[in-house]
Amino acid sequence: MEHGGIIAYYRPSAPPAEIEQLRQFISAQPGYPKGFIVAPRASLPADITLAAWEYYLPVFQYDEVTMTAFVSAHYDKGPETLDGAVR
Repeated sequence: MEHGGIIAYYRPSAPPAEIEQLRQFISAQPGYPKGFIVAPRASLPADITLAAWEYYLPVFQYDEVTMTAFVSAHYDKGPETLDGAVR
């Protein structure tokens, strides 16, 4: 995340259709696959949580508009660039 990447966490108990929606959402992002990870994580406040350097977005109801805004605001905005250069 310090390189500006986004991690899309999901609860393993989330509905499979929602997990697939998340995977499709992430794979459709500009720059994908560079800087994106989709991974399970059991200890989440919501079925989906997006994470960036110092920012988290719990997604209690699947919302592409809000998730797109989060990605736009935080992708490649960490203290280092996706290519490893220090800002």
